[in-house]
Amino acid sequence: MAKFSLANPFPILFVGILVVSCGGSADPSAPPPPPPPPPAPVVAKVTLAPHGLTLPVGGTGRLTVDVRDASDVAISGAGVAWSSLNVSVATVTDGLVTGVSAGATRIIASAGAKADS
Repeated sequence: MAKFSLANPFPILFVGILVVSCGGSADPSAPPPPPPPPPAPVVAKVTLAPHGLTLPVGGTGRLTVDVRDASDVAISGAGVAWSSLNVSVATVTDGLVTGVSAGATRIIASAGAKADS
């Protein structure tokens, strides 16, 4: 008959810790994970051009927008929202303005918390 004693439990505890600390290691030949992407640039300035566009009813004209960060670096691919303050006079879609009826309106391009009109 085998005889067991709990007088010294440390050898058993030590073996258990050793097994846990040695198991599950990552493959040393695996490449490290890629770094996280840089934060999105913050819009500091939106510039709309041209100002003072005049169109006949049914005519179209193209507006462009320049979006820049605080270092005055252009932000390519910035999401720009376009709007007309009076859609019965002119509409705008992605910078293409269409004259609807005689009158005046303001076209606004906004990106982030900045806008120009």
